[in-house]
Amino acid sequence: MSRWHLQVCEREFVEWWYGPLHPSARGHLDVAVTYIGGKIPLELPFTLPEHRPEGSLKPPQEIRRVHSWGWRIRTNDYIHDGGWHLAESKDACITDCLAMALDRGVGERDVYDDAVKDVREYRTGLW
Repeated sequence: MSRWHLQVCEREFVEWWYGPLHPSARGHLDVAVTYIGGKIPLELPFTLPEHRPEGSLKPPQEIRRVHSWGWRIRTNDYIHDGGWHLAESKDACITDCLAMALDRGVGERDVYDDAVKDVREYRTGLW
């Protein structure tokens, strides 16, 4: 079994950025609610990062919320390539991941190729 897997889910996502986002740019994506399983399941709503006025970044702001399929490559303790990517369907998650692999170097391309061999759909549970 590969160390990497492709995590896919259909959820509400939040796109956010530090200050206004240029129309052609992509902001950060996070799930709107994180579900943590266990004896007492928890739902943790998304909150913007705390703004630190002494830094050079503008205050974070929410750009939009969208219900969509999303995917990311991960291991049990590491997220590869910056996090979530939106897709139109579960199948599109795999197709988009393979398409992104073509833009990567040989070593990194192997991570994407390995991940699509182990697709895990998340409904609830640990993120």
